[in-house]
Amino acid sequence: MYFKDALNNADDIFESCKDYLEIVLVANVLGPRGHDNIMQLNCSETEHFTPQEFDEIYRGVVDAGFFIKKVFFNELEFIRDIISDITEYSTVVVFNLCRNGTKMNTKTIIPAICDLLKISYTSSSAGSCALARNKLLFTSYLKENGILCPISGRYVNDLIDQIPLSSMIIYKPNDGSASQGISAENIMSLSDALHKCNGNYIIQEYIDGYECEVPIFCVRDQCFVMPPIGISFKSDGHVDILSCIDSMNNNYGFYLLSDILSKEICEEIMNDAKKIFNLLNLEVYGRVDFRIDKKSHRHYLIDISTTPYITKHSSFAFAVNANGGEYADIFQLIVKASLYRNQAHKERN
Repeated sequence: MYFKDALNNADDIFESCKDYLEIVLVANVLGPRGHDNIMQLNCSETEHFTPQEFDEIYRGVVDAGFFIKKVFFNELEFIRDIISDITEYSTVVVFNLCRNGTKMNTKTIIPAICDLLKISYTSSSAGSCALARNKLLFTSYLKENGILCPISGRYVNDLIDQIPLSSMIIYKPNDGSASQGISAENIMSLSDALHKCNGNYIIQEYIDGYECEVPIFCVRDQCFVMPPIGISFKSDGHVDILSCIDSMNNNYGFYLLSDILSKEICEEIMNDAKKIFNLLNLEVYGRVDFRIDKKSHRHYLIDISTTPYITKHSSFAFAVNANGGEYADIFQLIVKASLYRNQAHKERN
């Protein structure tokens, strides 16, 4: 129901934007036979698409009825092409899946360029992408606005007065995604962390329980929140987390969280996901991730993605399929939502 509502809300937008029918696709893709593409710049290996995943996305765009005019494999190639002839970009949508840049600026380069040149694109703005990349910053901001988050800090000492030394914590890169830098070894007692955690990390109280992802589409300034999708962990570790290796190898599965938790709990999670989306001024589509305590069933925000994975092995594809949609519908909705956002911006300016 949620996905069909979003599609229906987007259809009439497309009728008024028929001249925007060409897609420029920008994505970081691994080279063939496992060799790194030297043109990927500093994009993390865990955030590359495999050639097979890129093919799924490419076909998804085409099956949605759009013509892919050009493909680029990093931001510099894309920027050089714009500079050579900006007139080519007056009637395109830039489908941006690139993740270059450093720290908070990862994912911001193409949105910033497109906003400067008034080109339609498929993600949130550069500012929102930057904020959603910094876990400590958005955690502090959202806690002040009533969102439940794990007790967090930049340093271990930040947690000492808030939880017992025997409490379990997890430390992870503050500006990472795709489970970068995470394994079972990242979970330990607070007392052990006193001697081990240094660097650009966020130190968080570890929530022992379930993990879920909540896909969201934003069309006509309305958020359409999909039901929470649980993550089933397949590794042999002693803790239920998605490690960097498991993420890279797709060694995990999905299920409807409503299969194990009540409708009321799932609705509370969806309501908070929508609130987070609005508080951070996110647009078009995104994903909000939570941990749910096994005993209390309270849910805690752990991550936000402004360009989440939309391959066939993703919570987006699973949620859409569970709600009666087709894989290509994801791309239909993202492109149409982008067109409406661009149209609204032009009218305001």
